[in-house]
Amino acid sequence: MTSAATDRPSLAPYPTYPLQHILSDTARRLPQKAAIIDGEYVYTYQQLDMYSSRFAVALAKLGVEKGDRVGLLAPNCVEFEIAFFGIIKVGAVVTTINSGYREREIAHQLDNSGAEVLVVHDSLLKMAEAARDDASSAAPSGETGSGPAPVSPASAAVPPPPVDEPRISFDDFMKVQLRVAKVIAAEAIPKSKKLLKVTVDDGAGERTLVAGIARAYAPETLVGRSVVIVANLEKAKLMGVESNGMILAATDPDGGPVLLGVDDPAAAPPGARVR
Repeated sequence: MTSAATDRPSLAPYPTYPLQHILSDTARRLPQKAAIIDGEYVYTYQQLDMYSSRFAVALAKLGVEKGDRVGLLAPNCVEFEIAFFGIIKVGAVVTTINSGYREREIAHQLDNSGAEVLVVHDSLLKMAEAARDDASSAAPSGETGSGPAPVSPASAAVPPPPVDEPRISFDDFMKVQLRVAKVIAAEAIPKSKKLLKVTVDDGAGERTLVAGIARAYAPETLVGRSVVIVANLEKAKLMGVESNGMILAATDPDGGPVLLGVDDPAAAPPGARVR
């Protein structure tokens, strides 16, 4: 029986093939074929590949790296698929959490898996926040919306799909308030290897931001530095710290953050508008 089994081609060893490549290859071969039908919305393989790549970039900007464990708490919806493929595209390990779990069950899985980041659908956010108090390793660090699909800024960190990227109007761009800010304090966030709590002077006062740059920058090296921030971004709580904005950074060839700075801080003091 053993010898007969080894002669069957269907049981021969299969080549190693990353799961995310199956999606990318299908998107190239069948770009307009329906991948997901969610009520009245139909998502093609091309769209699923594009949105999940953008989600991967968003995770990378939060400091998620290859090998990190990321929890995913979402019901059966298109956001789950986008987040799932986005997590594995960034090289992280996804631990999917049953959306029917109660707080103590969510907390147990987070502790058992060692997840440092939890992606949460907004319909389950309150339960995730309650579970956070019982879990020692993770806190809700991101959430997918209840709309058609989450869209995060694209970046060269993930190769863009072979489609035309959507463009925004000049009026939409002008809604984004990019301003110069000066770092006046920075400190590590307990239980996080990647996040720093950064206090800046934005020209109108002080504000606190959470930045996923701890692996590249020691807190003490940031004090006195001029950075560029998104001043009108919605507030978000990361690892229990409320972040009021975002510090902008480029991505180096190894995926690490490179802060955007100001050549002449005297000419562009805190509060100066970046256009």
